[in-house]
Amino acid sequence: DVPTHAPDALDVAHALALENLLANDTDAHRKIILEYARLAIQARLAPVTIKESTLRAYAGSYGTRKVTLKDGNLYYYESDDDATYRLEPLTQKRFAAAGRDDFQLEFAVAGDGQVTACYIVWDDGFRSILNRSE
Repeated sequence: DVPTHAPDALDVAHALALENLLANDTDAHRKIILEYARLAIQARLAPVTIKESTLRAYAGSYGTRKVTLKDGNLYYYESDDDATYRLEPLTQKRFAAAGRDDFQLEFAVAGDGQVTACYIVWDDGFRSILNRSE
């Protein structure tokens, strides 16, 4: 038994199950998919706070896509389908797109602190890179 509040019980159980699978699975690809799911659940249980200066650094153009900062939140715009999604932090560099569970965004930060790219991390483990163009 794990002590938890009733509203969190399902997420806690799901997180523990994923952690157990991650610890015991030897398939690298399956571990990537399990970690994708674990991050989303963990962020619901323990929301991540990011400094506005960091969010401001992530804002910019990435090819045909844009990340903007408005009212303390990041938004991701896809010109392909003319859609905008609010980004919800999963870690200091990785975000979920509200309303979409098939991809997450992860920002690449160089040693000097410059944001150089944004990765689209798909739920099947595939990653697409979007180099920063602004």
